[in-house]
Amino acid sequence: MTKPQQLPIDAIFEPFKVAITEASQIIIHAPPGAGKSTRLPLWLLQRNEPAKKNDKSKPQKIYLIQPRRLAASNVAAYLAGQLNEALGQQVGLIIRGESKMSKSTRLVVMTEGVFVRLLQEDPELTDVAWVIFDEFHERSWQLDLGLALSLEVQQAYRDDDKPLQLIIMSATLAVDPLCKALPDARLLQSEGRCYPVDLSYCAMGLKDDLASVTASVVKRSIKDNQGSVLVFLPGMREIRRVESLLNESGLPEEVSVYPLHG
Repeated sequence: MTKPQQLPIDAIFEPFKVAITEASQIIIHAPPGAGKSTRLPLWLLQRNEPAKKNDKSKPQKIYLIQPRRLAASNVAAYLAGQLNEALGQQVGLIIRGESKMSKSTRLVVMTEGVFVRLLQEDPELTDVAWVIFDEFHERSWQLDLGLALSLEVQQAYRDDDKPLQLIIMSATLAVDPLCKALPDARLLQSEGRCYPVDLSYCAMGLKDDLASVTASVVKRSIKDNQGSVLVFLPGMREIRRVESLLNESGLPEEVSVYPLHG
């Protein structure tokens, strides 16, 4: 397993170990970039390892629910990479039109729609020990339904001998309503990371072309600063236009331009 860098979420590692032995529901409040999506599932996976190498018992599964297919794919690939494995071994992925699983898969990343369908096929969530709802602040009816059905599984089908733990992770500051809805849940909070920000303003005339001005500002930023440059634009047309202008402008050899959208 790749040795991970220190992340803000690591500060709650010890309280989290205590919480999963005492609480059936855990709320994780951590700002974006704290590392909750890429660190916490691996903590559970490590805890879920067989006690003996020749242990033939069926391992309990961990379901990690993501609100979007792209996020699910990226998180699954990253988690598998942290284990120095290909996707589909210990870490699996199920999204619409794609499934990468094997007999050794114990952590399954999926979208909320897939999770609801799995619940309909297996209302008891057989062989599932943990369900992690990631990015819960991106509320949807499928996510709410998945949580409601999971709570029903806890109450109707599980007992102390075979518990189901629910972990709800959110980056929103409004965790109070969630705590009221789940009064028995253990709340753990992690701080994010702050970086200094300098502001500079580039004036733009009414007749100036947005793409041309943006490309010029990006080139100046590359020249005056070290590191990467992230540019936000109104839409795909502007993204493609700025990409074209930069690639045609003779950028330094070490600079690559990647369009991001959707």
